Parts: sequence; structure tokens; C-alpha cells
Amino acid sequence: MRRYRAIPARPHRREGIVTVLALIMLGIFSGLAVAMLGGTTSSMRQAANHANVETSRYQAESGLTIMLHHISAVEIPSRCTDDAAFDHLYTGLSQRLDCTPTLGGQSISRQDQRITVPSISLGADGANRFESTIDHVQNETIRLTVTGFCVGVSRTATIDLKLTKIASSIFDYGIASQGPLSFTGNAAILGTDDIHEADVLAATYVTDEAIRMVGNCEVAGTIFISNPSGYMSYSGNIRVGGQRPPGEAFEEQVVRGCGEVLFCPPETDQYRSLATTDITSSTPTGGNRTFENARIVAGANPSFSGNTTIKGILFIETPNTVTFSGNTTITGMIIAAEPPDEPQPCSLKFTGNTTVRAVDQLPIDPKFDQVRELTGVFLLAVGFDTQFSGNFGTVNGCMAASGFKFTGNAGGTVYGNLISFGPNPVTMTGNARLIIDRMEGDDNPPGFAYPRRFAPDMDSYKEFKQ
Repeated sequence: MRRYRAIPARPHRREGIVTVLALIMLGIFSGLAVAMLGGTTSSMRQAANHANVETSRYQAESGLTIMLHHISAVEIPSRCTDDAAFDHLYTGLSQRLDCTPTLGGQSISRQDQRITVPSISLGADGANRFESTIDHVQNETIRLTVTGFCVGVSRTATIDLKLTKIASSIFDYGIASQGPLSFTGNAAILGTDDIHEADVLAATYVTDEAIRMVGNCEVAGTIFISNPSGYMSYSGNIRVGGQRPPGEAFEEQVVRGCGEVLFCPPETDQYRSLATTDITSSTPTGGNRTFENARIVAGANPSFSGNTTIKGILFIETPNTVTFSGNTTITGMIIAAEPPDEPQPCSLKFTGNTTVRAVDQLPIDPKFDQVRELTGVFLLAVGFDTQFSGNFGTVNGCMAASGFKFTGNAGGTVYGNLISFGPNPVTMTGNARLIIDRMEGDDNPPGFAYPRRFAPDMDSYKEFKQ
């Protein structure tokens, strides 16, 4: 029998398949890498563009902040017309910015109703910068436009600014005086609803002794002294802010070196035309007399005795010495002419009983219509030394003069505050007692020359592409 030897099967050869697969995978991964690189590059470009857009917007916002700072620092006089206010703004900005490092030695320019501020760089290389224009758009309104730049990208922001009256902090005190203050005897300054209504400011720099208190005096609020070298002298059983000396609690009620405070000068000549009848040196002022919207001519020096009734405005020209010695009822206000450059002897004396009523109690009559609108002031007589020796009950409005003196039992409630201009002192002696109610007073009473500034109207802010 023949035997056969089995021959094993020979496997099929597949040479190169691994290489092919490797090349395929390499191609796939290379494609993915290229795709990812392209996507990353695109994302980086988008991120860079976004960063430039945001940076340009930040340049605009930064420029807006810088320019608002400079604009708000320019003080506009109270009597400026609309066009004159824009002139003052240009002059003020020129003084602040021209030839400064901020502008790189350049200057701002003006053409008609537009002020142009040269490019201001916010980086060392100058790539990040902003440019500004200020346009006079309408009555007492300007528009600030700031464009920020970054690597060819720009964004613009605009905001309107309106001419706004600046409130003075002198109305934050029960008594604010540019001269020293002296309280002796049983004199007292009290608040109605809050002790801080009776805060007192001594803004004198003429003498270091800003306040003197002797006897059983009381100031219910805090005492503020502008002069850092100023001090308060005292003796007796005094009290300030509810505290008696000595001690830390008392010392905390006397604030020294609080700095200068803006005393807005008077602006009263505008009211001269409201006084339609004249009081001269020959006008009878004794007995039972009634005066309506009257003007005391310069040098008349009248003395009102008996029962005197004044309705509306009593306008006093300078110089004059005016005395009220009887029972005086005033429904309205006393306004003095603006003091001349050269001081003249002027005084007001209230030696009898004085009753003061608010302007809203004037009779309904066309001749009182304009006076009725002037709420917040009873006495505005800067340049006049003013004395009270009688009781005045209540005073509806602030009182401003050049020095006050309260003697005897003088006193009452003041719905407003006392403001003393000039170096003359504010003096209270005897049983003089003032109760201050600033809650009912006007924070910005008429008759004062409030400075103004351009303030931003935040609702007008806009942002857009250039």
C-alpha cells in the first residue's frame, strides 16, 4: 500500500497592508490636524478681533471718564448766557489741557460750536488712543463724543451734559459764618427734629479763635472749624452736641480743619424791579403804617416805629441804616442791594417784636405773584450788620447778612439757616435762643449766585460703531 506525505498549506502573503493602513491613519490625523489648526487660527483671529473691539470700547469709555473729569472741573459763572457758558467751557478746558503732557504738548481747538480735543494716547506705543469733540447742541446742553481706537478698530460713545447749579454746603449748617462766633450767657442753638440741624460752621481765617463760649451756652449740634489752626475757647457750664468738657466725647463734637466752604455771593439786583414804591428820608414811618413792595432809597435811614406792616418785598439800597423798633409784621422778605466794591456803613436793627410770615401767605394779588415764587428766604442783606434784641417768633426762610447779633431775649425758630458773610462776628448774648428747622428750609434758596457746571445726563449715554 502506497503512503502519501501530507504537505502543509502555505499561507497567502499580504505584504504592505500595515503600511497602507498607517498611511491612511496618518492622512486622517493630518487632515484633522489641519482642520484643527484652521479652526484654532480662525478662533484666534476672532478672539484678537474681539479683543481689539473691546479694547477700543475701553479706550472710548476711559476717554469719556477723563473728559468728564475735566469738563466738570470748569466752573461757569451764574450769570453767563448760554453762548457765554460755552465760551467759559472752552477757556477753562484750554487752561487745564493746553500744552500739557496729557495732550503731548498739543492744544485743543474750537470752530464755531465745536471744541476738538487732540488724540490722547493711553499706551506707550500710541496704538491705543481716543479722540474727543464737544458740541453745543441746544440751550445749556453740550454733547461729548469720544472715539476709542485699537489696531484699526474704533468704537464711539456719546453723552449729553446739562448746565447745572452747584449746591453750596453752607446750607448744611444751622449757622455758617465767615467770621468768628461768640456765645455768652444762656445763649443756645438748638435743632427741631435732629441735633445736626444745629451744626455750626466757623469759616474764619482772620483769627485762630474761631469760636468762644462762656457761661451756660449750648450748641446742640457739632461745631466745625475750617482753619486747621483754629480753636474754640470756653469757660463755664457749656455743652456741645450734648457733651460737656473735658473728655474725648466732647472733643469729638468739635471738628477742626474741615477746610474751606463755598459761600455763594448775593445776587439780588434782579429783585429791584419788584419794589414799586419808594421810601425816602421824608416818608412817614411812625405809627400804624403799611408798605407793599417798597424800596428804601440810598441814604434814607428810616426808623419804623409803632405798628409796621410790610407785605411783599422790602428792597434796601446802600448805604442805609434801617431800624424796626415797634411791632413789625412782615409777610414777605427783606432784600438788600448787592454790596459795592468799597464797603459802606449799613445796618439793620430789630429792637421790637417781629413777626415773619411766609410768602405763600401774601394776598392773592397780581402785584405779589412774583414775590410769592421766591420761597426759602426771609432776609438777604449781605453788607448789612444785623441786630436782633426782640423776639421774632418764627422766620420762614434763611437769613443772610454780614454779621449777626442777638441780645437779651431775642430768638425764635428759623425755617432755614443763618449765613454770615465777611469778617464780622456772629454774637449771641443773654438769653438769646435760636431753634433751627432745616427740614422745612430750601436747600438752594433764591438770591445767591450759585456757580454752575456741566453735569452728565446718564440717560443720554449711547455707544455705537464709528
